[in-house]
Amino acid sequence: MKQQSVCRFLLVCLALLCVVSCPNKTFAQAISNVFQGVSVAKTPTKHERLPTLSGVCFSPYRKNQSPDNGVFPTEEEIRQELEFVKESKISNRIRIYSCMKTLASVPTLSQKLGIECWPGAWLSRYHGPTEREVEALIEVGKKKLPNWVQYSINLDGVDTSSLLGGFCISVNNTENPNGCTFYLDDIVIIADEIPAAIMSAKLPVIEAGDIWIIPTEIAAEQKSHIRESHGTYAYECFTDADYTNFQQNKVADELTSELMAKTNIQAAILTLRKMPSDEIDKTLDQWRQPLHKTWRELGKISAEGQTEAGQSAEIVIANTIINAIQKRCHDPNWHPATAE
Repeated sequence: MKQQSVCRFLLVCLALLCVVSCPNKTFAQAISNVFQGVSVAKTPTKHERLPTLSGVCFSPYRKNQSPDNGVFPTEEEIRQELEFVKESKISNRIRIYSCMKTLASVPTLSQKLGIECWPGAWLSRYHGPTEREVEALIEVGKKKLPNWVQYSINLDGVDTSSLLGGFCISVNNTENPNGCTFYLDDIVIIADEIPAAIMSAKLPVIEAGDIWIIPTEIAAEQKSHIRESHGTYAYECFTDADYTNFQQNKVADELTSELMAKTNIQAAILTLRKMPSDEIDKTLDQWRQPLHKTWRELGKISAEGQTEAGQSAEIVIANTIINAIQKRCHDPNWHPATAE
């Protein structure tokens, strides 16, 4: 009521101002006279609205597209978004946060348009998704830099118990024409003096490994592909529409295919195969679990739980992964890709 009264009061004041300032004109003419000279900014065109920046973050996702539901833009859609960046003249340099799926085409497409691209990887605390992100970035690097070489250091027999994590640094010839030196405490590696032995990168023979990596990887995949649900609005939770997209895009099948190629999963399968057949099934069945309880089960709407659709997708991921592992465990002809 107070807001309505204030609005009425302002309208009355405006009417009085018009009448007093222009007594011989109609109300419409008076209104026009009062606002004469007041400039109203026009809506800028796409070529005018954006200032030139040194660089921008590029995310070509469109409506209903998201890495959370596994729906990525097509290469044609990416090309159209890059053309907009070029035409808008906002910048000739972009950065991307991932090289997964079709995003791997961004560096090549941007180069054709004269846009410099700085590719990246989306890192998280979960080993599985992070490893795939890094692998995708490396593949892009190999294509963009034909002379790209991956270096590895053999740590066999080295005590790494005090290591908490790794690090990554990226350099280029433009900014480091004379080479560069990496320092980590008292360790130094000079880029142009790396021993030839370090450049060799042999894949080790896969041996039996820890089976508990399986539920860890399942949880990581569930966390990575099913977005958190913390509210009832569509943008706050994993919806039925998200679940439909999840199924139609066969997200669980695709991530499982990638997971089965990992050495730690293959090593775990080798360990399981040493167990009695019924014990294998019993062990695997205990990991056919969702990551979250539903809101109904929790009795509240909270990020601690999930929607019914979200939990269903989590179960699909768990079952798809376990079914693939179970098949390999019982197949006498299965062998790891790199086993000798």
